[in-house]
Amino acid sequence: MIIETLAWSGALLSCLLSVPQLLQALRSDRLDGVSTATYWLVLGNATVWAAWAMLAGEYAAGVPSLVNGPAAVLIIVRLHRVQALGSHSAPQRRRGSAVRRVTARASARPARMSRPA
Repeated sequence: MIIETLAWSGALLSCLLSVPQLLQALRSDRLDGVSTATYWLVLGNATVWAAWAMLAGEYAAGVPSLVNGPAAVLIIVRLHRVQALGSHSAPQRRRGSAVRRVTARASARPARMSRPA
């Protein structure tokens, strides 16, 4: 009884692993730092655990894959859509370009001479 309770408790907690990132991916186009490769690995992991759980009859081990697998697919799709939109939109200025312009202007000005004390 205790072992089965632990197994299902672990399954429930494992179901929650991808939920925060999934909610972020669905709510926002700001997906900086989200790795597509990570979610391909999550999808592969979910597939393997689902297959093993079905073949072994250990269903608690496979339940998280029913949440994390589809969540990984949705995150991957959102990442690709956001990246595609970014490449088709008007070119954005690079972050450092304003700093480079100001620096270039400052270096183009003659240096001030300090007065002798």
